Amino acid sequence: MQKILVPTDFSANADNATQFAIDIANKYGSEIHLLHSFHISSKRADVMKNMGKAVRNESEGEMSRAILKFKRLLGDNVSISGEVMAGPAVSNTVYYAEKEKCTLIVMGTQGATGALEVFIGSTTGGVLKSASVPVLAIPSQYGYRPLKDIVLALDNQPLPSREVFSPLQELAAIYEAEVNIFHLRMDGEERGIDEKVYTYLEGLRVNFHEESGRSDVHERINAFVKEANASLLCMVRRKRGFFESLFKGSATLKQVYNSPAPLLVLAGD
Repeated sequence: MQKILVPTDFSANADNATQFAIDIANKYGSEIHLLHSFHISSKRADVMKNMGKAVRNESEGEMSRAILKFKRLLGDNVSISGEVMAGPAVSNTVYYAEKEKCTLIVMGTQGATGALEVFIGSTTGGVLKSASVPVLAIPSQYGYRPLKDIVLALDNQPLPSREVFSPLQELAAIYEAEVNIFHLRMDGEERGIDEKVYTYLEGLRVNFHEESGRSDVHERINAFVKEANASLLCMVRRKRGFFESLFKGSATLKQVYNSPAPLLVLAGD
């Protein structure tokens, strides 16, 4: 958690996500990097140049005001800086995170649909699919509260390395949060979760909850998050498996998958 990247469009959603990043940074003594991306589209080079200069100047002014606003909330040994980049937000975010060796990306979901935007092609969804570091997505209108209970949703596939789970382990430890493992065992499924998860989360308070049946996995996860009054839902991104299915833009998914808590995606690819 030494370097936390917060992509921002200076909206209320982005400011809300920054509040979460600041709280984490204050516990770790982290660097916070604000990143704003702007994109100019025109076939004329002179228009591109003039518009690009104007938008950059305006964006840099917004960035300076944002840094001043958030500086007063920082604890000891915490710093905040900002950068404005031309280009698409998704590719800029992924590039910047790799270049600066950021260890966590915190970003708000966009639009009135809140967390639904994570899964239907938004900037947040693009970053979730592409980033090589963990991403913490904060639903629209979700006010800050400290991490207390965490739900880790797992399928029955072998787990990636221990290092993938380090961010979850660190967050749970520093917030003294309980981790509730949730697994939906499908009808006829013989194999349960990979038992290595208990080794990965050693030293934490860990509970296990398993349900069975063939009802919608998204609805069951959300119901359990609400039942546990969880302040964080955690999943492992895979190239294949049930988490990848969450990104399919079906009408059913758009209707039912609205995470009631912030979502931490561990990069397991």
